[in-house]
Amino acid sequence: MQCPKCNHIQNDEAQCESCGIFFAKYTAYIQSKETIASSKIPTKQQQKPEGLRNIAVIVACLVIGTVVFLAMNSESEEGLIDASVGSQNDPTDRPEQHLLGLAAKLQASHPPRNSIEFARNATVFIETEWQSLGSGFIIDSDCTVVTNKHVLKFDSNSTLKDITRSPEFLKNYMGRRQELLNKLSHLRQQYHFYLQQDPNSRELVEIERQLEEINRALEALPQDMKAKLSQEIEAQEWEANQSSFSVSLIDQTKFRINRVYYSDAHDIAIFSLPEINCPYLPKGSSQDLPQGEKLFTIGSPSGLKYTVTSGIFSGFRENKQNNFHFLQTDAPINPGNSGGPLITELGQVVGINTSILAGTEGIGFAIPIEYVDEEFKKFRQEFR
Repeated sequence: MQCPKCNHIQNDEAQCESCGIFFAKYTAYIQSKETIASSKIPTKQQQKPEGLRNIAVIVACLVIGTVVFLAMNSESEEGLIDASVGSQNDPTDRPEQHLLGLAAKLQASHPPRNSIEFARNATVFIETEWQSLGSGFIIDSDCTVVTNKHVLKFDSNSTLKDITRSPEFLKNYMGRRQELLNKLSHLRQQYHFYLQQDPNSRELVEIERQLEEINRALEALPQDMKAKLSQEIEAQEWEANQSSFSVSLIDQTKFRINRVYYSDAHDIAIFSLPEINCPYLPKGSSQDLPQGEKLFTIGSPSGLKYTVTSGIFSGFRENKQNNFHFLQTDAPINPGNSGGPLITELGQVVGINTSILAGTEGIGFAIPIEYVDEEFKKFRQEFR
């Protein structure tokens, strides 16, 4: 297989090992450019007589002047609305996204009726080989997806913590401990029996050795069980991080992804879908959020795909150790929401849902969307 972009020759027919393009995506992109270019070439039927063209120019000038006048008055009274998100009443008004590609496909199958449903169409559901669930969202028409690093990367330390806190681990621990206690009780009974019969018997010496051994085993049991579990988890970690993962959309379209950029500084991961012209979330400003502003999350908590929850912006929370801050919200963030978007009522993404404060309700945290900018530049350098 020869790459149509860089001419690299390889066996993989899906993605170039050298420049990283998806072959199907690149071919569709070239075809779309040719289609658009050909549509702009005027035919004889499209060319208008000179007189009609002059009249059209005059009418166009009058219309433009009227629109500018109205826009200036509107700006002075109400301010401007960001054209990238469309109007508040019609947030899906992006004509460039109705031409072709994934945006047109999702528009047909799940036409959004408001900003939140438009954001839903740009949100993805993620499932890994080790049954980890999470969310992500598309940030540009090139189908770039942002999520949390911990959604995709198998972390042996956090996995160990989760397992050792689970009811199943506690049950196994208590079962093993009870076995040792039963043996200890039995040996003590034997010890007292032989002590009464013959204090100098060899059986008594052996029982004393076994009693010491079981007492040491009881004392070391928690650490021994964790150490054994840790070895098993670490043996799985490398293989898990080399495996691909599944990404699905609202219309059940699925992709297998195996090339990911991971941030060194933040809990951020970025990858690309093998599609063209995707619906995407316009970027808002997390720095301008007033406390109390209504926010929404979109994700798949406990596997309940595309669940929408709402809350308010509670404030900024500094992380002095790592010199950055989080957005705090009381919008519910549950397992499966991680990596999904935190959005405003206009559908602008302001953060990446990341974590909750353990042992509490209504205290969730998101990474500000501005932190994605620098990571996106590195992603383009490495994968484009």
